[in-house]
Parts: sequence; structure tokens; C-alpha cells
Amino acid sequence: MYIKRDNQSINIIFSSEMGKKKIIKTVLIIAGSVVVLFGLITLLVLFFWFYSPSPQMERMRYWSQFKKIEIENDTGKPVCVIINFRYTEEELGKYSIIIDNEYTNRIDTFPHFQYDESSIYLPIKVSDSTPFPKNFKVSILDSTCTSILRELDFDEFISLTKNEPVIKNNNPLTQEIWWLHIDSIINSKMFKYD
Repeated sequence: MYIKRDNQSINIIFSSEMGKKKIIKTVLIIAGSVVVLFGLITLLVLFFWFYSPSPQMERMRYWSQFKKIEIENDTGKPVCVIINFRYTEEELGKYSIIIDNEYTNRIDTFPHFQYDESSIYLPIKVSDSTPFPKNFKVSILDSTCTSILRELDFDEFISLTKNEPVIKNNNPLTQEIWWLHIDSIINSKMFKYD
């Protein structure tokens, strides 16, 4: 089978100025569209690459919604701190507290070396003024965690901690952070740490 080429019609398209301009215009539009599309895809990839939150940022964002106790050991000696921040089932129902992880409603021991700092997150949202558990207690023990140096109930804890930001409406439960300086607490009220 023999196909006859119509060179005359092709020559007419290329020979006329109008045909050349149309072809050039079409090629330029297609090339420009490809370049713009590639640029947009590149910008989207870069945006999501640089502005997507890292796992550390996600953790920080999660924990920043909870109140916390900051502990600083300024004694120059190691100590143990036991914080009893455990709500009873009755309290959980009464205050509508949702415990969504195992780290927030607990009794735990924190060894603190000299000049050590740590953060203890509470199961209370920053925006809430939920009361502390009725059995709340902070115990400061010696380095072997056997001898109690000082115990603080809620009232003593509030009076001996530095609160930030400033208390709102004279309600210490509106605080976001309580700073517990072990040196000043052990040495308060004529208490001597040997």
C-alpha cells in the first residue's frame, strides 16, 4: 500500500506567515505552561518540606497545652523528689479530667542531681483551673531516697513555689507553671540540709 504525502498542504502552512506564528505561539504556550507547572510543584514541595512540623515540634505543641511543675535542684547535692499527683476515680469524674496518657496521672520519683532541672506535666489544660488531687504531696528526700528532708502539701507547695505568670484573680489554680526551687524550700522555715 502506498500513502501519498500531501507536501503541498504542509508547504502552504509553513510558507504562510500566519501558519508560522500560530505554530510558534502554540509551542511557546505549551513550554510556558510546563515551566509554570514545574515551578508550582517545586514551590509546593518546598513549602511542605520547610513548614511541616517536625516530631519534636509536634511533641512540644502537645505538651504546651498542659500545666507543669518545673523543679530546680540548687542545693549542690543530689536529692530525690516524689510527686503524688494522682487523682482518684471519684475526682476524675467530678472534675471531668480526661487522662489521655500514662505520664500525667501518677506518683513518680525523680532523682535530681546537683543543679539539675526537670519538668513534670500535669493532666490539667493550661486554660483550666481544675483543683489538684486531694492527696497531692511533694516529698523531697536525700540522695538515697530513704530519708525525707521535707514534705509539702498543696498549701505549702503554693506558698513556697514561684508562680508564672502572675496569679489571676488570687486563684493559684490559674497558674500555668509552678517553679519549685529545692534549695529555698529545704532551707525555708529554719530547715537545715546537711
